[in-house]
Amino acid sequence: MSIALYTENRVISGIVTSRSFPAMEFISIQRESSDPVFLATVDILNSESSSAYRLSRNNDNVELSVGTITSDPFVLNQIPANANPMATKLIVTKYGYRLYESVFSHVSTGSIAYVVQIEDLFTVANEATASGYTDRFSINGSSKIVTVTANATWQELYDYISYWISQSANIQHGNPGITIDGKTLILTTDWDLVINTGVTLTATGKKITFSGTGTWTLTGTAAFEGLMQDDSDARVPIAITNIIDGSRLLIEPAAGGVDIYNEIISGTSYTHYYTQSSETNIEIRLRNSSGSLTYEVWRTSGLVTNEAGLSGRANQILD
Repeated sequence: MSIALYTENRVISGIVTSRSFPAMEFISIQRESSDPVFLATVDILNSESSSAYRLSRNNDNVELSVGTITSDPFVLNQIPANANPMATKLIVTKYGYRLYESVFSHVSTGSIAYVVQIEDLFTVANEATASGYTDRFSINGSSKIVTVTANATWQELYDYISYWISQSANIQHGNPGITIDGKTLILTTDWDLVINTGVTLTATGKKITFSGTGTWTLTGTAAFEGLMQDDSDARVPIAITNIIDGSRLLIEPAAGGVDIYNEIISGTSYTHYYTQSSETNIEIRLRNSSGSLTYEVWRTSGLVTNEAGLSGRANQILD
């Protein structure tokens, strides 16, 4: 039995921290005379009951062990190891908690992983409910595609992603998305979002951002009510309220060019979702002169930002 200083680099919600503390290495080396591979153990301590885990080599992601943690401590036996320390990645995940990721030196004498799982404050549905969201979402880990297959909300999407990554079979693909504020869902590197035709994903007051080559696809009549932004474009709302029913709404770039929107509005409010590669100055006009009452043309202008789009309240005056 020997006492060593154990150094661990942890990633929690995208933040890398490092800590050192005494770790007890107490496992005997097991080695076949004809086999140069050492077999060691890894002790996982302080994890939440029934968490899923995956242990892999950090340099090439080769899986060493995967499954469900059933006790504390939880001992992984017969884990391949080198005679010299090698970097090993441990991921521990459970619905309702942040994904825990740790990179540490795994040696032939065995290693100890002290797990710190932080409660996820932004999941809303219980686990049983979230597991049933397969009726509105599908996730393909190999292709890195999240598909919305039936009408759903931003919150349901986040809850289902959190449930999906809590299953041991899915850990190998990485976490599709995280949020650090309950308002913006960050799809991780190269993950795409597809919304099927006829389906609406409602994200009022919410946002989805994409990393790497990740982007969104709205198929056919699919709709997304919220903000989305990838590395090249932002899809943002232009919202006008207090409209006289039956007015014609014209939205155009201030610099001229093709109209952004030019239609008659049914109702007293309208939101148009506009995709832009850079923030755009626009002009807005409302006209209503088709009924028994006529109104002066109402005009406004403003900057459509990538963070919030643009909103305005009309004030149409009788002519």
